[in-house]
Order: sequence, then structure tokens, then C-alpha cells
Amino acid sequence: MSEELEVKVLSTAEQRMVFEGLKEGEEFSIGELAEKLNMSHSQVSKVVERLEGKGIMVAKRVGPQKMVQLAPEVVVDYEAREVRGPSVEDSLAFDLADTLEEDEDRSGEGHPQVTDN
Repeated sequence: MSEELEVKVLSTAEQRMVFEGLKEGEEFSIGELAEKLNMSHSQVSKVVERLEGKGIMVAKRVGPQKMVQLAPEVVVDYEAREVRGPSVEDSLAFDLADTLEEDEDRSGEGHPQVTDN
């Protein structure tokens, strides 16, 4: 990733989730994080949602559970208690580019093309 990573501003609950709950490469369910951090399931879900919005965390469904981990492009400095990641605008641009590529890949695969006659 060539762009400079920006320092992310985190609330106290978000800091706790990142610095005490997850380490780079680890994956937990919402329930496991709630137990580890002694927080309610709903509190953890809300913090995860905010961190996803900031591009710091990614979540995926695995069966009935939602599994979460730090986003691969995020750098966490545990000693300085600092989190760096791409700007939200950059993250959204990457997501949009991926979506457009997926749409292009699907066009022509059984989808009717609309033409002006």
C-alpha cells in the first residue's frame, strides 16, 4: 500500500477493543471478545461496527457467528497506543473499485445487456 497511513482517533471503548482485545492476525467471535473484555455482547457489536466504519476492523459471518479481526492494512503500535490505517476516503475508494470490478466481471455472465434502440 503506497499511501501514507493516518493516525486513527479512537474512543475509550474502541481503544480497549484494539489494544486489549485483538492482536494483529487474531480472529474472535463477538461472544469471545465480550467475554475477554468483560463487556456485553451488544456493547462489543456496537464498537465493532464503529471500528469497521473507520476501516480498522473487518468482520465476516462464519455460520451463526460473526468473526472479527483487525483489517490487514492497519498497523497497531501497542507501545505508543497508536493505530494507523488508510483514510476512510481511501478505504471507500478501494471498496468502490473492488465492487466495480466485480460488477464488470459479472456483466455478460447471463445478465441481459440494456441497449438503446
